[in-house]
Amino acid sequence: MNDINLEGDKRSPTIRFNFQEGKFNISGRSLPEDAFSFYEPILSSIEEYAQKTDRNSTEITINLEYYNTSSSMYLVNILKTLDDMAGKGHQVSIKWYFDQQDSEGWLDVFEENLGNILNHAKPEMIYKR
Repeated sequence: MNDINLEGDKRSPTIRFNFQEGKFNISGRSLPEDAFSFYEPILSSIEEYAQKTDRNSTEITINLEYYNTSSSMYLVNILKTLDDMAGKGHQVSIKWYFDQQDSEGWLDVFEENLGNILNHAKPEMIYKR
């Protein structure tokens, strides 16, 4: 399985997925005009990894300045795939960084919603300083 290394820009996040090490990173801004075309190959790779890996642990770090609704749907699907792995005994670490100035209370809403979606892997929500 080939690693994914995509450089971000004003609309698309930087993606660094090292499948051999089980380390995934999504950072920057996620506002792709066509979220399906951008995220579907990434989601497919994660699903393939979930089926084939012999690793005992996986770590994903999400550090996005901003993301739109369609991006959030794919991010949740990625996390659900990892959560399914955790349900089968795989150790999954999820670190999600949020801006310290979360004035709209987005972190609280997101944590609550993720808590209802993920049954095994609990994300660590971290405020950026």
